[in-house]
Amino acid sequence: MIIDLSPIFNGKCGNERYVDSFNLQVSYIEHVGALSCSPVEVTANIGKVGDDICIDCNYRCEMTFICSRCVEDVLFPISEKFEIKLSGEELEDLKDSNILDKQMLNMDLLISDELIEHLPSKVLCAQTCKGLCTECGKNLNVGGCDCEIDNIDPRFKILEGLFSE
Repeated sequence: MIIDLSPIFNGKCGNERYVDSFNLQVSYIEHVGALSCSPVEVTANIGKVGDDICIDCNYRCEMTFICSRCVEDVLFPISEKFEIKLSGEELEDLKDSNILDKQMLNMDLLISDELIEHLPSKVLCAQTCKGLCTECGKNLNVGGCDCEIDNIDPRFKILEGLFSE
């Protein structure tokens, strides 16, 4: 979603509202560890206040990840809002990162940068996820298994029978 900011920079319009959606690049989806992502729905209000450009943006999408414990697919909804007030130095930073080219604002890149800040470092299907059995690999959320799991550190195995007498 490319937005021409020249009418806002030139003062020909006060505040503009933009509603659109876009698909994240496959390389970005893979980079954040997701399996898939729905189109990102965007609503943005962009205007000029004094010499500053103000961006008020809401976006939402759903990403599919793999549960870190049981390896099942997890649908992770994301709905966020951000506000940016751009003055001279921030505008230069956006130009350096290709988000702003001349007076064209690349909202896809801007939202991708914002989105990565709201992704979890670890995705679980539920806080109570039991994960997989370390012996047989069965999903323990579905049911238990008959494996005997020896959780004793091998370095302390010699102490196992010490207190049984």
